[in-house]
Amino acid sequence: RSKLLELIDLSGRGLEIGPLTRPLVTREMGPVEYIDRAPREELQRWYAGNAEVDVEKIVDVDHVWGDQSLLDCVGGQRAYRYLLAAHVIEHVPDLFGWLREIAAVLVDGGIAAFVVPERGYTFDVRRRESSAAELVDAYVRRLRRPDARQIFDHFYNFEDLHAAAPEGPT
Repeated sequence: RSKLLELIDLSGRGLEIGPLTRPLVTREMGPVEYIDRAPREELQRWYAGNAEVDVEKIVDVDHVWGDQSLLDCVGGQRAYRYLLAAHVIEHVPDLFGWLREIAAVLVDGGIAAFVVPERGYTFDVRRRESSAAELVDAYVRRLRRPDARQIFDHFYNFEDLHAAAPEGPT
């Protein structure tokens, strides 16, 4: 977190995608707006049964990003000095389109910074890397939501790293 925050000027207007309960930049640190796929109340309902998420700590969402472009979502403003996203990029169905939309909201010289998890320590441990052909296909099709192949791949290769090892002879 500290290395990432060294890259940006927190006095400038910022945007953070998907902070949930742990924003990289808090409102006390500077002018930041939060964006997610749903408003806070809906996210609280979604995570209500998840023991790893304290739903009371979910941040207030300023912008809900869905079918519209990011630029439209934030009111057509190319006004952000920085954009941050931690553990989000690996869930994006169209990486090239997503990065293009991010560039569209940043001022000239603005910075986009991402925290990308090491796959070997996540539930994605069994998944392979996306190919260049898959990235181009998703961009050409302008995917806004994961397609059937992406959803199947996620669930088929999901690895619960917190599950206890099966009991049995050693």
